[in-house]
Amino acid sequence: MEEIILDSIKFCKKGRAIDIGCGHGEDSLILAKEGFDVDSLDISENMLNDTKNIFKINNLEVKTIKTNILNYKTEERYDFVLIKDLLHFLDFGDIFKAIEKVKEITKIGGVNVIVFFVKDEKEIKLIKELYSEWDIKIINEYDYRGKRVFEICVVNKLT
Repeated sequence: MEEIILDSIKFCKKGRAIDIGCGHGEDSLILAKEGFDVDSLDISENMLNDTKNIFKINNLEVKTIKTNILNYKTEERYDFVLIKDLLHFLDFGDIFKAIEKVKEITKIGGVNVIVFFVKDEKEIKLIKELYSEWDIKIINEYDYRGKRVFEICVVNKLT
């Protein structure tokens, strides 16, 4: 699943990135190694500690943020926003709120990459509708360990 990250970074400048629902920090580390200044967001202190440790081992810097995307407040705007393996944990209405928040923190010309296990076809429809005015670069759907996965990479072309 990391291919979507590597395939998507070419669509934006390397600047600020945020990994929402960072887990153990593997994807944050990929972004840092690709030259991004990374913020890693998760609700779990244990996951954030794992992220700090993996960065320390690799002699890299990371800013960790303990909150969820629905409560995240920032003036920061990002060139690359990753929300991977998180949306399937949210109720349908919260998916809408999460995507609106993700779009809000993305710079003009910035990239959003969203990866999630599909529970209902209406989730894919919602994502496509919410990004209808953005430039869709990549859409993938595939089976992973018996579960349907949806990936999308979009570029904010709004001014």
